[in-house]
Amino acid sequence: MTKHIKIGHKITALLLGVVLTSILVFSYVSYQWGKEGIEQKYWEKLAVFRELKTHQIEGVFEKIEENLFILKKMPGIRQSIHEYQNITHAR
Repeated sequence: MTKHIKIGHKITALLLGVVLTSILVFSYVSYQWGKEGIEQKYWEKLAVFRELKTHQIEGVFEKIEENLFILKKMPGIRQSIHEYQNITHAR
């Protein structure tokens, strides 16, 4: 069967097969590299976002702690807290 096909057609078919295979392999490797790069950048952005939110939450708790410390020092508040505790313990 291949005896009836001219040598030029055989070489063309062979080269076409090699080129298509090379293109497919190169495309697959490029796709994998691109995918890994995008995933890495995504995880880095998530880590930065996590750190930012951690600092924001810590800041909120520090502010609450400061406010509670100030409230504890106020005589009227201290007396109200003691009265509340006495009422709740009496029940």
